[in-house]
Amino acid sequence: DDPHAAEALCSVKLGLGLVGERWWIGNKESEAALIGRIDDLWAQIQYSPHSRIALVGHSHFFRFLLRRHLDAGARLLAADGSEADANALRSQKLCNGGGLRCEVDFRGKSPSIGSAQLLFDTVLVD
Repeated sequence: DDPHAAEALCSVKLGLGLVGERWWIGNKESEAALIGRIDDLWAQIQYSPHSRIALVGHSHFFRFLLRRHLDAGARLLAADGSEADANALRSQKLCNGGGLRCEVDFRGKSPSIGSAQLLFDTVLVD
């Protein structure tokens, strides 16, 4: 609702020309490399000065992350606020363009996601 914030967002330059070089590896990432990338991501989030962070990525990456870090007693809410089966986050993936709000606890040996909510019209798909 802040016009200054909206103006600042509109001035951000976006375009395919900003990623002119090939940044991906070209073949399937090993599990060890994926775990290392997730560990790096957690460190960035944990030590960020921000209390809310939006991540954009591939649904398979987020499913792998959820398989490793979703707490056994985690609670999942559907987009409409109704209770949903949190274990579905381990076996299914977010639909294209989907959003998921997570609360992460960094107090244990590794980060743990204790609650999550599907956002907007997001559903889980096989």
